[in-house]
Amino acid sequence: MNKMMSLIRACMTDNMSLFKIKKKNKAKKSGKGLTIFLFIVLAMSVWSYANMFLDSLIPHHMEHVLLSLFGVIVTVLIVMEGVYKAGSLIFNCKDDDLLLSLPIKRTTVVFIRILKFYTFEVLYGSLFLIPAIIAYATRVSVAPTFYIVSILAIFLLPVIPIAISTIIGVITSATSVKFKNKSIIQIIVSMIALVGVLYLSFNLQGLLINFGENAGAINDAITKFYYPAAEYSKLCANFDIKDFLIFIGIHILVFLATIFVISKVYFKINSELKRIQKNSGKKSYSMKVNKPQVAFIKKEFKKAINTPVLITNAVFGMVLLLIACIAVAVKFDAIYSIPQDQLPFAVEKIKDFIPVILVLLIAFGSLTSSITSSMISLEGKSFTLLKSLPVKPYTIIMAKVYTAILMMMPFVLISDLIFYIRFKLNIAEIILTLIASILLPFIAELLGIIINLKYPEMKADTDAEVVKQSSSSNVSTMLGFLLIMIISGILVSLIYSGCPTIVALICADVLFFVMVIILLKKAKGKGVERFNKIDV
Repeated sequence: MNKMMSLIRACMTDNMSLFKIKKKNKAKKSGKGLTIFLFIVLAMSVWSYANMFLDSLIPHHMEHVLLSLFGVIVTVLIVMEGVYKAGSLIFNCKDDDLLLSLPIKRTTVVFIRILKFYTFEVLYGSLFLIPAIIAYATRVSVAPTFYIVSILAIFLLPVIPIAISTIIGVITSATSVKFKNKSIIQIIVSMIALVGVLYLSFNLQGLLINFGENAGAINDAITKFYYPAAEYSKLCANFDIKDFLIFIGIHILVFLATIFVISKVYFKINSELKRIQKNSGKKSYSMKVNKPQVAFIKKEFKKAINTPVLITNAVFGMVLLLIACIAVAVKFDAIYSIPQDQLPFAVEKIKDFIPVILVLLIAFGSLTSSITSSMISLEGKSFTLLKSLPVKPYTIIMAKVYTAILMMMPFVLISDLIFYIRFKLNIAEIILTLIASILLPFIAELLGIIINLKYPEMKADTDAEVVKQSSSSNVSTMLGFLLIMIISGILVSLIYSGCPTIVALICADVLFFVMVIILLKKAKGKGVERFNKIDV
């Protein structure tokens, strides 16, 4: 037993942080403090959403639906997170060679892997379930058994979604043995999920109203199609010891069955993945001569496509831009139904400002989508090889910038086209907004690469850590929002002062052009200097 516990402790130490924040030894306390702060912020957000749902449920005496609803929400979130995490926590782990060389049963290895995955997902699920439980307990009269059931639910509800995501992880890992571009499917699924989240965010108020009115039907649907969430809600409202024991027993059986099934295929898949990893450098490649800039752009495209977390995280603003442009184009006529005294301008006047609105939307989409803010860090240990190539650092830096801009431009140009067709902009407005559509992505990506060169994270364990949690990514996002506020303030001030739309657009384009020139000089000077100083 002591050996097993020591083994579990050793395996649990790697890749288990929900908020991965790397700090030097002197700053460990501040790193822990930031982790706690992020946990509290997320927990408070979930708690506020739970209270919003309760506000719509309490008048209909359907408070218990909140528990079944959050049971389903946690399940969906764990499945989504689990599909990503299964690969790094179960298959092809760094300590496989050491673990398999020890005198322990292979089923024990699988158990430890699943237990590690389970522990991570319990921590992840508790971020969403615990605040909902607290919100419910503070606003609804509950029995003492509610706390017993809820505490156990925190540990039991993740079991079935873990089983689902583990099986999906097995299928994905097995498929990746045969197919090269498995990341394309991951990107598509992530983008669909992103659009779904955005839709729910934009329509939350209406959904809450309908949710309260249809709570009974929603609860019936959950009861029919997802037993764990429905049973948890039922046990909290009317505790029954027999149902409680069945609830526990089902989840234990599912957990054991998952271990049994995975143990049948784990070692075959894992050994095949390691064989492919070892042989990846022995493949033959066809050689084609390109100019350095073109060759590096192609390289960056391939790297981006094979890094799904980079694509999904980076194009968030672009997807938001496209959705916002479609929404404005479709819903603009609704503005005529708003009383005139509630609008800052006459409706006809607002229509004159459409080009400025388009520029502001593009600014928001571009400056929240800094792809280059993690491109240097994603090179990792291969950065030394990159530096050794007989190519100027500025060429490499700008290749990354051009790649990011090419990835963004389809979204920007489609958004432009929607506005041009819907609002019939004149030639001058089209030219000026097109100039802004080119300059704004340049500003975003030049700023991102400069920040990444200043704050590189070359020793990250995962791509997700670089893209989502690195200093350069966070600083780039904050500066992007600051620039959005400045640009919005300038344009709105010009409009309010009676400045014609064309003049406002010209002023904006001149400002953007000056910013691009300054950032290009910065990239060529300080950027190259920092590039040469980075040591892996």
